[in-house]
Formats: sequence, C-alpha cells, structure tokens
Amino acid sequence: MKYECPHCKEKTITLKQKAFAGSLTSRGAECEKCKRRCVNGKDSIIVRLVTSLAALLFITYMIFFTEIDMGFCIGVSILALVVSKVLQIIFDAFFAKLIPSQWID
Repeated sequence: MKYECPHCKEKTITLKQKAFAGSLTSRGAECEKCKRRCVNGKDSIIVRLVTSLAALLFITYMIFFTEIDMGFCIGVSILALVVSKVLQIIFDAFFAKLIPSQWID
C-alpha cells in the first residue's frame, strides 16, 4: 500500500514512511520519485496532543489520587506512555493527511 506524495502526486510513500514521517516540525518522509519531503498534517498534531494529555492526566491521577504501590504506578505510567505513542503512530499511518514538509536542508 502506497500513499500519494503531495508534491508530485505519485503513489510513492510507503505505510512505514508515512507512519514515521512525523508532524510539521519533523524532517519527514522522502518521495522516491521527486526526492522532496512530506509530513503528516495538523490533524496529526491534534491527535498527538490529545493522546499525550490523556496519558499525562492518567499518570497524574494514578500517582496523586490512588493508594497504589509506587512501583506499580511507574509500570502503569510507562505502559500509558507506550500506548499513547502507539496510537499516535497508528493514526499517522492510516488516517493523517500528508502535506509538504517545511524542513530546510
């Protein structure tokens, strides 16, 4: 499965490249044909913000408002951060729109 490059409109961006292209401030994925870069758009930033904020609120709740062992809280906190990052990557891979990168080489 390949995705369309926003520059040359050819389907040259792979699923893995799109998943790890990053957001607006990233270097992005390089098109095989035109050699220009593209990144995931603003919707990717919104999803990153929401998932990171949800993980932060969950971790804060676990640490300050429950009486659970701190070792368990740390383990669950790490798990929450990993789940948040995986959700971001899945969203970028399947749902985010590719836009031209503003990265200057």
